[in-house]
Amino acid sequence: MVLPIFFVYECLLFQFRKMGAKCIKALNTARAKLKGRNLDIADFKEFLSYTNTRLNPEEMTLLMKTHCPDDKCFSFMDMMEKIRGTWKKHRERLVNFAFKKLDKEGSGKVSIDRVKEMYNAAVHPDVMCDRITKEEALQEYLDKSFAELDSVSQADFLEYYLLHYGDMVCETAFELRMMKDYKVQHDEYDVDNAINKVKLIVYKGRIRSREFIKQHDPLRHRLISDTQFARAIDLTKIVLDTREVKAICDNYRMPDEPLLRVCWTAFCDEIDTVFTYKEMEKTPLRNVPPIPPLPGLAPTRFMVGCKNLGLSKEQRVNFILKDIKKICYDRRLCTQPFFEDFAHGKMSCNVVGHVTYAQFGAALNSEAGLRILPADLKLLQEKYDDLNNGMCNYFAFSNEIDPFAPANQKKGPPPEPPRSPYPRMPEPPYHDPVPGNPDWKIEPHLLGGDKKPLMKRPKSPRPPGHEGWP
Repeated sequence: MVLPIFFVYECLLFQFRKMGAKCIKALNTARAKLKGRNLDIADFKEFLSYTNTRLNPEEMTLLMKTHCPDDKCFSFMDMMEKIRGTWKKHRERLVNFAFKKLDKEGSGKVSIDRVKEMYNAAVHPDVMCDRITKEEALQEYLDKSFAELDSVSQADFLEYYLLHYGDMVCETAFELRMMKDYKVQHDEYDVDNAINKVKLIVYKGRIRSREFIKQHDPLRHRLISDTQFARAIDLTKIVLDTREVKAICDNYRMPDEPLLRVCWTAFCDEIDTVFTYKEMEKTPLRNVPPIPPLPGLAPTRFMVGCKNLGLSKEQRVNFILKDIKKICYDRRLCTQPFFEDFAHGKMSCNVVGHVTYAQFGAALNSEAGLRILPADLKLLQEKYDDLNNGMCNYFAFSNEIDPFAPANQKKGPPPEPPRSPYPRMPEPPYHDPVPGNPDWKIEPHLLGGDKKPLMKRPKSPRPPGHEGWP
């Protein structure tokens, strides 16, 4: 029985997904052999053999008749578009942003170790329910994607997500997939900032968030709704805005659950790492840092901006800082005194080294006269809000900007002044104003003009017996 071409495509899609990493490698090899959008028939048969795809002669004839009418070249890319579809702009932008997050150097390729480092295995549904470990979830992802490759290119990254998740009907489901894999959202919001904000408040206030949240799950199913999660966070006196709550909920949401509820136990396990790690009785030799590695507690938080805004925003912030630094150097301008006027006055926010957003903008625009654009000022405020409480760390900002800050001073001896191209006049010989009397001293400066050097006459010795006279 010969299946219609549509069902042949479905069989190929099922087989390609089943092969996982081997299929991604086969597509990588076939992409290198492409001639435009076509592939030689021998290379196409080799591709089918490598992916263990078996078609009966009638189905193979139908496939060749559809995509190889002249019996010369097989239209491989047209067949793949029929099998996995094409990209929607919104989804393609999300995947490209995830790859840029991996590819910090901008080389177009990332190593497998970099993928292992950035993959968010902690929020895998089976990991959150304690069915498998993080290592098993990571290996499952690699076996499905890039385990057969030496390095991952952007084309391989796009091919994987289009092949496995291109047929998702709901846009929210695809966004949730990218969020759970690499913490990527459509507005480029970084969920780590919201999680670190909660960790910092919990650590300073010694808050046991689990005691407040478990009240909304009496049967201990590990799952609660978004409304219950927001209500529990409000009970802990942790102030979060709507965007931060949504980002945290999306990060710990169960994608296979019909109501898309939040796994609150995984959230509490992550937050409680500021005190200790889970299941220390199984790994008693595990090293627990005395201070949690948070941007608001970093030893260098008053030296540099420790908050990460994402790739695109960080590039823009670096450009703004470079421009401001040049202006301050040309004017010999120090910005820290302008911030000190706000920090030590009646309008002080009572946080060491911090001023409010409004004071930060007023110090730069009104006091220092830098005239920063509102969009750029908003980025700087977000960058130096290391405590995520609406206050900017002006110590870190001034240390990176001010030309006289210790971090901006050139190390080592100062450079020698340039030599003059003209010959140097010989110095006149030293003339002793009082020959034979070394007690006469010449002051190191001259009075100028035709006046003689200042000389100090030594005190004459007093006659014996008159030492007490004035």
